[in-house]
Amino acid sequence: MGSELAEIPVLARSAVEHKHIYELVLSHYEGSSRKHRQHAAGVFNLISQEHPEALLPIIPSLLEGLERPEAQTRWNTLEALENLVPLAPDECLKAFDGAEDALFNDKDGFLREKAFSFFCTLASLSSETAARVWPLLDEAIQCYHGNPEFPGMLAGLLRFVECDLPQDVKDALKERLAFDAKNNKGSLGKRSLQIIEAL
Repeated sequence: MGSELAEIPVLARSAVEHKHIYELVLSHYEGSSRKHRQHAAGVFNLISQEHPEALLPIIPSLLEGLERPEAQTRWNTLEALENLVPLAPDECLKAFDGAEDALFNDKDGFLREKAFSFFCTLASLSSETAARVWPLLDEAIQCYHGNPEFPGMLAGLLRFVECDLPQDVKDALKERLAFDAKNNKGSLGKRSLQIIEAL
């Protein structure tokens, strides 16, 4: 990628079309440069949105990417893995621990939001997965209520309620959002009510 990093959309298109560029991006993603890792993660995120199948061979590397110290690499990786859930559910389940660490990261709200979104998508795999995910979502709702990332978390819950949720999860989610739905007259209250009605 050189000293002047290519624009991510250009590099993403080139990586899909040319194996040597794909391998170069991967080498930077796995490399020691924080700046290059972040840039490469952004490339893989963009590829996952239009050509997720192109990332199937490197899922083990993406899972390792969740252990990187920089938030940007981790949230781009979480977005990429989220887009891979329908194609590689068993492999994406292996991201559970890394996503949990990201969800309770105490420094980066955007990373927390992306982890929350990943879990909401992961819940679509089965009612058992939804039940496993719910305690983490419930804790995050309580921890980050009122934070800047909280509206994005509520948007993720709109996808979560479309999953095959066990009845006890539905009941707990209704109870968790009931106060805002009844007492908050702003957008958070409206969104909470929308989620409860969707249940």
